[in-house]
Amino acid sequence: MNDSMSQTCNECGKRFSGRKDKKFCDDACRTNFNNRKNQDTSADFRQINAILKRNRSILQTFAGLPDGTSVSRKDLLDSGFRPEYVTQIQPDPAGGIIRYCYDLGVRFSENKEIQVFWKSQNSVFRSSRNL
Repeated sequence: MNDSMSQTCNECGKRFSGRKDKKFCDDACRTNFNNRKNQDTSADFRQINAILKRNRSILQTFAGLPDGTSVSRKDLLDSGFRPEYVTQIQPDPAGGIIRYCYDLGVRFSENKEIQVFWKSQNSVFRSSRNL
């Protein structure tokens, strides 16, 4: 029984022989086809991941400030932080919610204060006064 047939490559249109379920003449054509097919989806993921990385960078900046430095919710949002783009949302035992961006969390309080902390340590680095 011969499983080899002449087929047309789904990417370049070149004729090739091989298994009857083979769709591409070589690895380059298969890779090009799949990259082009996933290009739109990949662009969305890249854009969202860029926002998440920027959010984390902003949180890291606020987490690294000396203790006693005042930072308001407005300061955080004005720096470009986008609270709708986070990797995890968790209820805060003290009320409200904690938004995490990878390993950094931010707690928004009702009096316009924020607290930024490392998730693994869950220790608060930053709190601010009411503005």
